[in-house]
Amino acid sequence: MNILLLISLFSAAFAQQLVPLNQFKGGSEQNRLPGTAPYGIYVSAYSDASSALLNIFVVSDGAQKSLSELKNRKVNGELTVYTITDKDAYLTTTLTNNDMQRLKGVIFISSSNQLNDKNFHVFDISSVFSVSPQSQGQRTYLFLNTHYGTNPYRSSIISQWKQDQNTVATIYPGVPTDAAEGYNRQIFSNPVQSDNKFSAFIANVEKFSLSVGAFYMKTQGSPGFRVEPGYWNINGMTTSALSTTGFYMKANGQPDNLVKVHVKRDGKNGKCGVNMLGSLPTGKKVTTGIYDGASKYEESSPGNPFYSPWSVPYIGENFQFSSDGGDTAEYYVQYFVSQGSQDNNPTLPPSPTLPPGPIPTVPGHVETTYLQCALCLSHIFCLLFELPNAGLLFTGIQLKRNECFPAISIYIFFICAQAVIILMMTLDIFIIVFLPAFYQTIATWKYLTGMLTIPVLYSSSIVAWGFATMNDEVVMFCNPPLGLYPTVSRFWTFSNVIINSITLVLFISLILVFYYKGKKQKSDTRKIMKRLKVSILFFISTWYVGLLAADLFNAIGLSGDLLMFMMSNLVFFVLVSYSQFFYIVIWRSPEYRNAFFAAWSWIPCCRSLKQRHSMTTKVSATAHSHQMSSAS
Repeated sequence: MNILLLISLFSAAFAQQLVPLNQFKGGSEQNRLPGTAPYGIYVSAYSDASSALLNIFVVSDGAQKSLSELKNRKVNGELTVYTITDKDAYLTTTLTNNDMQRLKGVIFISSSNQLNDKNFHVFDISSVFSVSPQSQGQRTYLFLNTHYGTNPYRSSIISQWKQDQNTVATIYPGVPTDAAEGYNRQIFSNPVQSDNKFSAFIANVEKFSLSVGAFYMKTQGSPGFRVEPGYWNINGMTTSALSTTGFYMKANGQPDNLVKVHVKRDGKNGKCGVNMLGSLPTGKKVTTGIYDGASKYEESSPGNPFYSPWSVPYIGENFQFSSDGGDTAEYYVQYFVSQGSQDNNPTLPPSPTLPPGPIPTVPGHVETTYLQCALCLSHIFCLLFELPNAGLLFTGIQLKRNECFPAISIYIFFICAQAVIILMMTLDIFIIVFLPAFYQTIATWKYLTGMLTIPVLYSSSIVAWGFATMNDEVVMFCNPPLGLYPTVSRFWTFSNVIINSITLVLFISLILVFYYKGKKQKSDTRKIMKRLKVSILFFISTWYVGLLAADLFNAIGLSGDLLMFMMSNLVFFVLVSYSQFFYIVIWRSPEYRNAFFAAWSWIPCCRSLKQRHSMTTKVSATAHSHQMSSAS
């Protein structure tokens, strides 16, 4: 049962009701309106045909109004109330019951108090309109959305928010009653409320969406904003101001994807946090967190009708929201970033230690996760292209170089790229460990562009050179060392040895750094060093040995069929290297597996696997652990 349904059931005990048109009977039956006179009615029925609405009437005191007329009683989106004073008022139509059941519109029945309240306003979100800011006075705005042409349906976009610091605005799902709202039941507020009695007015509000048929805003004074039907996807966006607040809603029936919001920041101190409330299946949870390099803070909470707040005394690189509740989960998240000193708390996450893991990646750190995905994608292409190579080998078919090279040029691109990406990932660890402030100032897209430009340029140059030097020589095996012209192949193997050697030096340097740190620090540092040793051993015994041997065979003067045979058999080491990341990321490490699935969660199969393997205990962070260990 979703939150809006719960609120509707609750409001049925009061005079106000939101009644779907498909609950009324057809066949000229008199359906008594469930209001307590006097009351007002408002009609929203965007997705229903005008011909149907013209044949449905509200009859009161002997007069009748069609729903088509009531639906169109509006100016700039605001509906004009139709007052009912007849306690026996009813709705009737000549449409059949089946016709009525196909309707999607609603009638909002107000209370007498709302009818007499000049500051009570009802809007129909069927087109674009704006609400003007007000400096004073208490107001209630109810928004009705019956637009089924949006995805998710009944979605509304709120944008161009302008609010004075002396005003207050809170948003709730459902319809307002004459009773006071429950404590912490709002899905959005400004000033923002959080844990530890934190309250802050934030002038900048990010563009956001709500996917509900009815929601309302209560204000003291009032912000100005624009409303329109449609859905605004915040996944992957970057906030537009240093101090800001935004909102995300996952609707019932909407696919439950991982949502990331990157934070605009300048390295200064501040605070950020999340308020969440929702409705999920029993035992399921919503996970919200803030991530910054190796530091992260996450909380997993079951859905409650009151919000669960948390905050941290620093500004991270990105927020992430997800749940394991599947399509039926419904939850609301308000996130905020407040720049400036907060109660003399530390202002930035502590310098992270090297992330634990068998390879140089940082689970939860968006830049490193994308590098890892780029590497895995390269390995997938490399493994796939080994299949036709094996087919040619078993059948004994030999190709000319100008036939072989075009067929494996994509393979050669990715085999070149993956070697440089491994180097970039190792360099990524160095930046995390020794230049943590760098992550706090550079945008994710700039960082990834810089990291991936070198692999692309290197791979493209090798492939272009290979095309330029093709000839009609028959090659024994159609693989990269032989498919490339000998001069190009020699450069490729030699340059790879240099790249691999640099990677090896960086690996060893990291081990030495953590070896000396490990004498002073706790067991987690020793575990990091142990895993680095395993990574280096694997790297040396597979990829490094394979490429070094290929270069040595050329250096010692092997040639002809013997050279071709020896170089082709080095594929054993290369295949093991390609499989390393599958073994580590997908099979052996739950942390890296979850990070991998999260990065690829836009693919349906990865989204379902992410939900299966998602960790449920997430109130942890490297920065948090560092603070706890310092306190002890």
